[in-house]
Amino acid sequence: MKTLLFLTAAFLVAVAVAGGSLYLGGTSQTSADHEAPAADGECNIPGGGTAVGNEATNEPCVADYVALDAVTSGNTDSSLGAFDECVSVAGDASFAVDLVADAVPDAGDPATDGLASWQALVQYDSDVITLGNVNRNAGTNLLGNNPNSALFNPPVSEQDAGPPRVVFFGSQDTGGGPAAEDAIAGVLARLDFTAGAGPALATVTLLESFGVNTTKLITVDNDTYGIGNFTGGENDGAFLNLTIAIDQGCPLPPDPGPPTTSGVSASPNPTNGAAQATVSATVSDAASGNRNIIASELFIDAVGADGAGSAMAAVDGAFDEPVEQVALNINAASLSLGDHTIHVHGQDAEGQWGPTASTVLTVTEVPVGAETASISIIGGALFIETNPVDFPDTTLSAEDQTVDTQPAAWRAGDATGAGAGWNVTIVSTDFVSGSNSIPVDNFMTKIDDANVVTESGNTPPASQVTTYQALSTTTPLKLLSAGPGNGMGAYQFTPDFRLNVPAEAGTGDYQALMTVTINAGP
Repeated sequence: MKTLLFLTAAFLVAVAVAGGSLYLGGTSQTSADHEAPAADGECNIPGGGTAVGNEATNEPCVADYVALDAVTSGNTDSSLGAFDECVSVAGDASFAVDLVADAVPDAGDPATDGLASWQALVQYDSDVITLGNVNRNAGTNLLGNNPNSALFNPPVSEQDAGPPRVVFFGSQDTGGGPAAEDAIAGVLARLDFTAGAGPALATVTLLESFGVNTTKLITVDNDTYGIGNFTGGENDGAFLNLTIAIDQGCPLPPDPGPPTTSGVSASPNPTNGAAQATVSATVSDAASGNRNIIASELFIDAVGADGAGSAMAAVDGAFDEPVEQVALNINAASLSLGDHTIHVHGQDAEGQWGPTASTVLTVTEVPVGAETASISIIGGALFIETNPVDFPDTTLSAEDQTVDTQPAAWRAGDATGAGAGWNVTIVSTDFVSGSNSIPVDNFMTKIDDANVVTESGNTPPASQVTTYQALSTTTPLKLLSAGPGNGMGAYQFTPDFRLNVPAEAGTGDYQALMTVTINAGP
């Protein structure tokens, strides 16, 4: 049911997308200046962690943390932010990728140690994204954050025109002093890219080697630290390949498994002559891929083929979340007296049916000496009742003005008996008076939780706009939300409204049309 009012509103939302980042770990070469591998081949890596090497053959120790990261936020020349494997960008948009080191090798001894230079090989899908500037300047470069630094940055060298294209670049501190001796992590270079047209996916990869060149760090005393451990594509939860998703969301990671089912119950149990029993359960994919649950079913006594059972319903009205409460009323009167096993399972968005969980329903007759009393309760509907919103007359003052008002209480509720939850939304047009108008984004609303009052029923809906938010002509603004099992009754709520009257507004009697809607589901 919809109620139409004369009002207005709007809301604009902006989203900023951060670029991605590459992650460069190190491998420690065994020498007199480095810890020799123990008997089991392990040695320590500056900045934490362990690595594996072979002192007898002088093989380098391999760092246990090498990855690619899709987030530049928090990355500086002396610190690193969080890591992600993917970033979503708009077609033709610019974005940045950081090449970073997780540790400065042997930064504890200023006489001999510290980072002196580095070099890197980066491969990217040049038919989808374009590389621009490779920024290795002081202030961005970990190598240059020491006061004695003097950076030498050779030109970027193309190793393979591709696609995919492979480039080779690096940086050297010629200042004569140990570079970044107090820093253990930071940005080596910031790579500026431009996305092509979407939708498309592109990858950016840090290569261990290409031709005669390798990716490595070099210390003041000429020890080298490569980037081993490239097998498997993932190391300690970090990633070796960065994905750029153009005009689309980042791909979901591989689904590790089907959903699980728990909490299967039946009521009443025993039935005591009841004609129906309600079977309930929880189906969850939260720990096995976090995909939405799209279906659930039950079997009585014997489990059949996937998809061949009795379909269960989502309690909140829709299968659209990774965790769903499901339920179904079964015909207990058609079952023989005695115990019956009820099997329940669910299906995720990848199409995977999970294992069943079960409960035992005991079908019994009406107890001897008892008599039944019955009533049929028929569900009603969701309802919304509103009142006009009138702003006081306002005299122009050659300045922007804010005008507030509050209508008589509105009323909403749920008489369906389903307990699926509900919400109330608003959209509006601009205020118009003849040829004059006040844009909808000048109109705002909020609801304090104290202004939501229960007339009858259980837990009331909660305000979704506790601070002023602008309305929109196209995007509904959610005012109230009642979760599953809540909002089963009648409730009064009183919104506050605010109109920003621009100094340049023309005179006139303004009106706008606002649509208030109550919707099923929270």
